[in-house]
Amino acid sequence: MKRTIGRFFLAAMAGATAAAAVAAVPQRISYQGFLRESGGLALGNKTMVFRLYASSSATTEFWTSPSLTVTVSTGLFHVTLEPTGVDWEANGAWLELEVNGMGLGRM
Repeated sequence: MKRTIGRFFLAAMAGATAAAAVAAVPQRISYQGFLRESGGLALGNKTMVFRLYASSSATTEFWTSPSLTVTVSTGLFHVTLEPTGVDWEANGAWLELEVNGMGLGRM
């Protein structure tokens, strides 16, 4: 009887741990964008900074990425952002992008 209870307990704990891992909020954001420059497709390396705001009208960001050098090819780029210290349940997520020092608005 003790073995059965012990096995059940271990199985229940393993299931609870797996459920918690699946339910956790991801700490990475995969972002793909498209840039045009002077009417054409942007090319080459661009310096980008990403900021997260709680709303479209918020004046203070709650997270800012480091300055990233991102390769843009035929207008397309991809980055993986890793915001730290963000309470996703308490904050909305409006993303603002800055490319080569020029803000492109919030999305």
